[in-house]
Amino acid sequence: MATIKLKFNLIEEDFHGIIEMAGYGIAYWARSLEKTSRGYVVVDRSKTKTDSGELIRVKKTLTRASIERAVVGLFTERPLNNYYMSAIDRLVFKGDSSDVGSDIADVIVQQACFGSVIYG
Repeated sequence: MATIKLKFNLIEEDFHGIIEMAGYGIAYWARSLEKTSRGYVVVDRSKTKTDSGELIRVKKTLTRASIERAVVGLFTERPLNNYYMSAIDRLVFKGDSSDVGSDIADVIVQQACFGSVIYG
C-alpha cells in the first residue's frame, strides 16, 4: 500500500480569517476564544474531572500548525457533507478560504481541538 504525504500551508491572513470566523461559529460549545502570545486559546463550556475530582474547564491552544493539521485531517478523513467538503477541498487545492464561513471554521476548530468533529 502506498502512502501519500499531503503538505498544506495556510497563509497568515487565512489562519486569522478562519479563527475570526470560528469566533462566530463556536459560541454554542465554546465559552471563549482568546488571543495569546502562542496562538489562540479556546475554552470549552463543559467541565472535565481531574484525577483529584476537581472540575476544570478544558482549554486548547490553536496555532497555525494545528489548524493546518485539522484541515488536512478533514480533507483526508472526509467526515463531512459535500457542502463542507467542497470548502475544505477549495482551501487545500487552491489555497482559497473564501468559502470558509463560521460553520466550516467551527468544524476546523473542533478537529484541531478534539481530533474529530464532536458537536453539531
